[in-house]
Amino acid sequence: IQGRMAVVSNPIHFQTPNLNSALEAPAAHTSRSGNFAVLPSVPSGHQSVKHSVASAQFKRYRASNITEEQPLQIAFNNTRIVFDVPPRVVNGIPLAPFRQIFEHTGGKIVWNNYSKTVHAINKTHEIVFQVGHKTATINDQTVKMSMKPFIDRGRTIVPISFIKDALNVTVHYNAKNGHIRIESK
Repeated sequence: IQGRMAVVSNPIHFQTPNLNSALEAPAAHTSRSGNFAVLPSVPSGHQSVKHSVASAQFKRYRASNITEEQPLQIAFNNTRIVFDVPPRVVNGIPLAPFRQIFEHTGGKIVWNNYSKTVHAINKTHEIVFQVGHKTATINDQTVKMSMKPFIDRGRTIVPISFIKDALNVTVHYNAKNGHIRIESK
């Protein structure tokens, strides 16, 4: 399916040629409803597919927005941090979920879902930033991030350089093996 919809590179196998014909039709035969494309209806009795078209398109859409070039492993003061959303390098910038790293310092985070704002406090730092904005406040000082923070699977992802500035730590990044070592000063 082409046009405004994603092209799925992996073939999707259907049990009926009618469904394949419907999906191979030009994109003009699809319509839009809000942010979703509406595919032609599937004839009754022919809805068995190996892979869900909607699922394949959603995964492709998400992958096209956030390109994971290389997964990273992060250790803070020689303790490896386990992430539920993996750190990664995107467009040459190492990124990681903020919460797991900050909570490793003993800090607490308050999330304001309405404004998409993170307010983080530990013994020595007060950090405030908003998803989608490059500027942040660290102990009443304004700093600019190299990339706007964004949300991936419920986690706020920030550049590692911001972690360095926000926590006043030393960061050692080995681009060859994807290891990042963060050390308190």
